[in-house]
Amino acid sequence: MHDDLKLWWSPDYRGPTPNLELLDPKVFTGRFAARNWRNLPGPFYGAETDTCCTGPVCAPNNVLCDGDYQEFVAIQPRTPDEFRALCEAATCDPFWGYGCDGNQQWTPGLVRDYWARRHELIEELHTVLTRIRSRSPVELWELMQVQSVLEFVSMHACDYLRKYIYWLENGVPPDQGRRLPVL
Repeated sequence: MHDDLKLWWSPDYRGPTPNLELLDPKVFTGRFAARNWRNLPGPFYGAETDTCCTGPVCAPNNVLCDGDYQEFVAIQPRTPDEFRALCEAATCDPFWGYGCDGNQQWTPGLVRDYWARRHELIEELHTVLTRIRSRSPVELWELMQVQSVLEFVSMHACDYLRKYIYWLENGVPPDQGRRLPVL
């Protein structure tokens, strides 16, 4: 699932892809400069979102909240269904704090900066897991959501980010066997 950057939003995907330029500009008004550092590099990000925590409910495979209850895109959408869910999360945010221009904003250096801080994110996710497990009753959906993001960041983000940097530098996903940039 994570081994191919030919994600549905990439420029060479030929399936039924929503065009990012057709997204409602009133919904995606987040400013990249104000993005939450925890956002996984890619087209979507949370910036100055509200603190109602609706994003993780709307897009459980993609959105989490940080310790201040600000929403961030923990995993970029990988399917049209996840894209629709992320759009719903953005629509439910009364501050319109989500952005969709990440592909024009991220640079290889900024992606590497994210990678350099991954240990902070992993530590935060472990703290959240401990807090969830200590509650009674345990919210299983929330536990699974955080575990999924922790697994992605710990095990799959490196490969994803190397391919994303390649895509940023070349405008196309890397072919099989192509040498990938270092993080």
